[in-house]
Order: sequence, then C-alpha cells, then structure tokens
Amino acid sequence: MFYEELQLKLLKLLRNNGHKVISLDLETKLMDPNEFLTNEPILSISFARRRSGKPMTGDAIEVKTLFLESEEDGSEKKLLEEFDRELETIKPLGVVGYGIRNYDITLLSIKKTRYKLQQPPWKLIDMLESAVHIDIYHVLKYKRYKN
Repeated sequence: MFYEELQLKLLKLLRNNGHKVISLDLETKLMDPNEFLTNEPILSISFARRRSGKPMTGDAIEVKTLFLESEEDGSEKKLLEEFDRELETIKPLGVVGYGIRNYDITLLSIKKTRYKLQQPPWKLIDMLESAVHIDIYHVLKYKRYKN
C-alpha cells in the first residue's frame, strides 16, 4: 500500500464522522526567506467542517476564519488561544489540507512550543499529535486526480 492510498482509506474511514474532520489553512507573512517557518507570523487560521450529512445544502458546511488582531507581540498568542477554544468544541479526529504536513501542522507545532500559554493548548496539542493528518497534496500528486 502506498501513502496516498492510505490517505484515501483514512478519509473513507472518517466519512461518517465528517463533523469531526476539519479542513485547515494558515495564512502567514514571510519576513525573511532565509527564516522559513521560524519567523513567520500567522495572519489568519481558516477551518471548515461538515455540520450535516448533505454538503450542498444551506448551512451544511461551517467555515470560520480567525484573524490576527494586530502586529503586537501578544496578538499571535491570542490567535492560537482562540483557535484552541474553537478546537475544544470540535475535537477533530482528522485534519485535511493541501501541504499541511510540511507547512501548516509544522508551523503550528513550532508556535505551540514558542509561546508559553497560561493554560496548555490541549486541543491544539491533540490536533497536532493525535488527529489523523491527511495531506491532499500527496493524493493529488500520485493519484493524478483519479479515484
């Protein structure tokens, strides 16, 4: 079995728990190309999840974007704390995204370690360390858009 086949099998396994699977995307500001992932403030965190079984109807998909309030030092820490509170209500079993293994998940892990939060961001930690990470990049690259 190849990695991309495993990713597809995991997606199918999680299908009946769509409300516990989030699609994740971070937007950042690259300050210096020589400091990739080490000096990039997170500008926004967007995530979506299925709320009902019919994806093309009304409020079936919930989409949220959390924004950095300012460029002050404590603002990014507040953004991560807000994301952790959102994760508390979702408790994701899976995280889906494009390039998330090499960027989004890695950057969130670095930020989690960098900031000393008053309360440990347990749901962020759970998402980073326990949830299944499904990187669509690999599925698209190797499956060439096939089923």
